Amino acid sequence: MISTEEKLKFKMILGHRYVSQIKEVLNERNIIDGSGKAYSDGMIRQVFNGNSENFEIESAIIEAAKRQKEFISNLKKQKNTILK
Repeated sequence: MISTEEKLKFKMILGHRYVSQIKEVLNERNIIDGSGKAYSDGMIRQVFNGNSENFEIESAIIEAAKRQKEFISNLKKQKNTILK
């Protein structure tokens, strides 16, 4: 389960549009809910906010945060290279 502290850190990395980034990871991994459908935005939010536990969604949150951090790092490197 995601703690309040973890939620705040993930939110700082992913920003306000975190659900779409997490859904992208879930779709790439072909992860679906028990009824055979994609996880709902509400379920993703519940897990993200620490109200529900789902290891597949938590794993997707971690992967989305990892990707975002890499993107930000690459962007900073490009900016530094151009502005030298």
